[in-house]
Amino acid sequence: MLSLASAGAVTFAIWCSQSNSVFGRSFRAGWLRYMGKISYCLYLIHQPVYYVLGAKLVRNSIGVGTGATIFVMVLGFVASLAISSVSWYLFESQILRLKDRLEYHQQPPAVAAAV
Repeated sequence: MLSLASAGAVTFAIWCSQSNSVFGRSFRAGWLRYMGKISYCLYLIHQPVYYVLGAKLVRNSIGVGTGATIFVMVLGFVASLAISSVSWYLFESQILRLKDRLEYHQQPPAVAAAV
């Protein structure tokens, strides 16, 4: 059921993004497109950031509890977003500028050596 619900949500999002409905306009929002642009680095970086903040910084200085957990979640999201943004502008966007200069040449399939 979870797979079917996920597939339905993706299908709905694709359909809405092509229309000029309320849903379609919201899917084309600038902040949402920006989050999509930096999402891969955000995915890679969020766990180490939460580990450093939660396990090292907060537990040693603030302690544990609901307030500390909420603090780690908010600060971790902001820190992950900042790191991902810096990575996008300093690293990923520079590499993407090179894609026009690089050509893809498909290799012919390797022929197995006859024994």
